[in-house]
Amino acid sequence: QFRVVPTDCREHDPVLKYDQSFNGLAVGCWEGDTLVVTSMGFTDRTWLHWSGYIHSNEMTVIERLRRQGDTLIYQATVEDPVMFLQPWTMDEVRLNLNKNPGAQLMQDVPYNDKSLGNLVDPNYRG
Repeated sequence: QFRVVPTDCREHDPVLKYDQSFNGLAVGCWEGDTLVVTSMGFTDRTWLHWSGYIHSNEMTVIERLRRQGDTLIYQATVEDPVMFLQPWTMDEVRLNLNKNPGAQLMQDVPYNDKSLGNLVDPNYRG
C-alpha cells in the first residue's frame, strides 16, 4: 500500500479535504531537513491500531520524517477535537536504513489499555 503525497506546501483542496477515505488527503511540506505530511479527510470507520482505538472523521494526522545519517526518524501527532482532549504525539521511531533494508516503520498507540474484551470482535486483527 502506498500514498501519493505532493510536497509543494499547497493548501488542502477545499472540497477534497471533506471527502472521507481510509488514508485521508495528504499534503507535504519541507521544514528544513524534515518532511512534514499533514493528512485530513479520514473516514471514521477505521481504527488507529488493530486493537480498536477509535477516531472521528475530524482527525488530522501530522507526520514528521527526517534522515540523520543512515537513520530515518519518524514521528506522528494525531489531533481529533471530537475524540481527544489534546493532541497525542507518538514517541520517535528510529530505523537504521543499512541494518534493516525494506523494514517498515511500526508505531505504538496512545493508550496502554489493550483490553480486547471490549471490542465488538476481539478476534479481528485488521
